[in-house]
Amino acid sequence: MDIDLGTDEKKRVDLFNRQKELLDTFLAHGAISREQYDKSLNGLKTKLLGESDGGQTSESPDGGQTSGATADIPDAAEPPAPEREERKIMRYEYRTRGVCSQLISFDLDGNVVSNISFLGGCNGNLKAISKLVDGWTVEKIESFLKGNTCGYKNTSCADQLAIGVREAYEKSKAGGEKA
Repeated sequence: MDIDLGTDEKKRVDLFNRQKELLDTFLAHGAISREQYDKSLNGLKTKLLGESDGGQTSESPDGGQTSGATADIPDAAEPPAPEREERKIMRYEYRTRGVCSQLISFDLDGNVVSNISFLGGCNGNLKAISKLVDGWTVEKIESFLKGNTCGYKNTSCADQLAIGVREAYEKSKAGGEKA
């Protein structure tokens, strides 16, 4: 059985870039401290790229210094802005299934989701998720949240958000008003 090491390395770099983007978002929204960011980024470099700290520094998304050499990582540049469809903003409500939250409300402007709120569920965690994904596209929300589980459940409030925004988006493309 032949293993393509180039593909495996590319997968690790792609995973690193996705995880770093999430860390950048957390830092930019104040969800983690600079120290947590630096520690997590160094851990990702070590585990996924085989790099160690080495005492080098580079600039992070908020202008601070971070340890490690992110500038040397291939494809670590900021990805291009997602395609944004121009449409009028519509408010949607999605009735969740199998989770503590009963209802998710959000605005949809083409494929961009904003103004997210949950009724019920883990108040602090859901407020944080709402802030972090505000302004993301349906596709980006799905790529980060779809498939997440909570405890023994085969879904979660985050997974339900991904399902709800996709359902609303598909209905909006078909001309429907409510999700």
